[in-house]
Amino acid sequence: MSIENQKSKIKNSLVLIFVVASKFAQPNTPPPEITFSDLQNANIVAISKGKMTLTLYDNNGVQQAQYPIATGRFPGQKLRSGDMKTPEGLFVISQIQNASGWEHDFGDGKGPIKGAYGPWFIRLHTPGHVGIGIHGTHDENSIGTRASEGCIRMRNADLREFVTKIKIGDLVRIRADFPDNTDLSRHIPAFFAALENKYVSATNFANELKTAFETLENELIRQKKARKVFYFEIIGAVILYSIIFWFLFLKVRNSFIKSII
Repeated sequence: MSIENQKSKIKNSLVLIFVVASKFAQPNTPPPEITFSDLQNANIVAISKGKMTLTLYDNNGVQQAQYPIATGRFPGQKLRSGDMKTPEGLFVISQIQNASGWEHDFGDGKGPIKGAYGPWFIRLHTPGHVGIGIHGTHDENSIGTRASEGCIRMRNADLREFVTKIKIGDLVRIRADFPDNTDLSRHIPAFFAALENKYVSATNFANELKTAFETLENELIRQKKARKVFYFEIIGAVILYSIIFWFLFLKVRNSFIKSII
């Protein structure tokens, strides 16, 4: 079976499973408004809370764009509403809403702020939490810092561009950090192949998908460490041969000097 057929088969089965899992695993949260066509060519959005970056990959793992962001005011995994933390995990874009007329009261005594969410609110389906999304801001000086109540903020101009590149059903992976120079393009085919026949019930959907992504990311980390070891071995070999060469040079030079004295 080709990789494209594997991807089509997997995504076809994901729709029903995801909706069923959404309804039974989190009754207080509406399920994502997604269809099979939404998942056919899902992009992957990788959000690093450590580097304060949002990176967009297409469904082949090729990087399309990267933007600076702001995240929750406090580090760590989100545990409850109001803890000012951005949740970490694998989520899906469930809605893209026009937020240009929205207001928000930050509780700082300034009252409701119009335009607090910028032009768009990209709502994420985050099991156990509601109201989490990617949006713009009225305070672009906050970008690059921990400043939000849990959402991901972008510059409004970046958000307008980003919205044109994504769609409902795209996957969003939020982590404390990602390996440097993450290159998914060589790993996406293997990732989809590893997912085949994994989804046997709604209850293991999230864990299986999370495990698959973590396996992919751990492989990237392993390769990065292997490259470092290789570079150190080369440097060590150069230093060693340089010392040997210098020792032989001195020995030959001394022998030559003694022969002419």
